[in-house]
Amino acid sequence: SFRHSADFTPYQYGDGRKAHYQPGDEYRARLGVDGTFGDSRATLAATYSSYGDDRSAGATFNTGDRLVLQGGYETTARDVGYALNVWTLTRTRGHRGNGQIAPMENIVNASLGATITLGAVALVPSLETRHLTRAAVDADATYPAQEKGSGQMETLGLAARWLAGLFRIEPSASYSRGTLDHSDLSGWRAMLAVRFAP
Repeated sequence: SFRHSADFTPYQYGDGRKAHYQPGDEYRARLGVDGTFGDSRATLAATYSSYGDDRSAGATFNTGDRLVLQGGYETTARDVGYALNVWTLTRTRGHRGNGQIAPMENIVNASLGATITLGAVALVPSLETRHLTRAAVDADATYPAQEKGSGQMETLGLAARWLAGLFRIEPSASYSRGTLDHSDLSGWRAMLAVRFAP
């Protein structure tokens, strides 16, 4: 696929001047296969996206190309549904608006979930892990060297869903523990969704 976006004005300066932004063209190729095997289903997919240079306020920058690989497997055993999903995202080296190099990054994510039906209530426990690596960049005449970076996060979650009249009730809660470089990313997350389901 191909996408071309027209120049637009995301905001206006205090003196009345408008900031123009011209996104670069995007090219994307995707290949995927899937199949069913009895009560099981497997999927594989690969997506490559190439981006042109973005331009704004006289600066030119590029986030780098991206390669996404995805795989999934779903099955049912003893009335319990299981789902395993794995994906990896690689972003190639790009450059920021000031000319500094944006280093290559890679993220790997894996999640395992189950669906357990107890009467009218479905419980969905899940476990997810994610790991990020960022390449180092050597110093040049303008900018200092950039060290390698890394991060990781593990998330344990539990969700439920049931019908209440014309509504589907979906509470969920999870706890994540992880770091990104020297920052702590640990914490709780809770959500309640109420969906109209006539």
